[in-house]
Amino acid sequence: MNTFNRWENKIPGQEVYLTKVFGVIVSDVKRTDKKEEMFQTEGPARRALEEILMIYSLLVADVGYIQGMSDIAAGLMEMFFKKVTKKKITLYDNKVVDFHRGNSLIFWLFYGLLKLTGNDQLFKCMDGNRDFLETRIFSIIQTNIPPVAKWLVSVQNENMLFTFSATLLLFKRWFSINNLGIIWDRLITHRDPIIYLRFLISSCVTVAFQYLCLQGTNGGDVSSGFNKVLALIEPKMVLRIANAFFNKIDNDPMHSQWIFMKYPEDPPEIEYVPKYIKIY
Repeated sequence: MNTFNRWENKIPGQEVYLTKVFGVIVSDVKRTDKKEEMFQTEGPARRALEEILMIYSLLVADVGYIQGMSDIAAGLMEMFFKKVTKKKITLYDNKVVDFHRGNSLIFWLFYGLLKLTGNDQLFKCMDGNRDFLETRIFSIIQTNIPPVAKWLVSVQNENMLFTFSATLLLFKRWFSINNLGIIWDRLITHRDPIIYLRFLISSCVTVAFQYLCLQGTNGGDVSSGFNKVLALIEPKMVLRIANAFFNKIDNDPMHSQWIFMKYPEDPPEIEYVPKYIKIY
């Protein structure tokens, strides 16, 4: 699990890539959750976070490291770690484990969370999958609360771009760590976390609607207003509305088939076979 041990056997081409990626990770980690005691100063917690992100970029190279991943991994550390030292980590249940064993726990939780929610695909192909996702979020709102959808169209925000940061970061920057735990617990235990995330976002927009109406009509005003009110929303209300939306569409095949579509698969690799030259 020790990232730096892997560098000992790197080839020259890897060295250039890894050095560049590691520089970005270190820079992001310095800015991550600076208000939290665990990350306020240079120390083993930051080192742990750097290693988790570096290992992910190595083992899941087709996704790599994208800015924002540090927020999600840091959230998991805050949930599961009580204390981090150079050699030992105290877990949430007061069990003390070796540094790398504790770090391994967070790595696999991080890997699993991105995989379960489909956010690994969102990070991997952000532009294409963002449009795919946002059109379905708008459709959920349009099906369940038409007046909200009508207002979004009137202020030219039906593209739902103002919700993308919250979706990509799984609400990490907006909810307290306790409320985030409630949201994540329901998300990962749902029968289909990838689909349910769309309903959680739709629910948040619905709850925030009255406040958003008081904002300006341009994209910046709506985005700023959404981010402000999101931090004030009660998670249980979000879950109740998300469940109601999901149950309604789940029982409506006309809408569910399209809304429940998974992210498009990567195009298959094409095997090129020479037509006129036989290669032995």
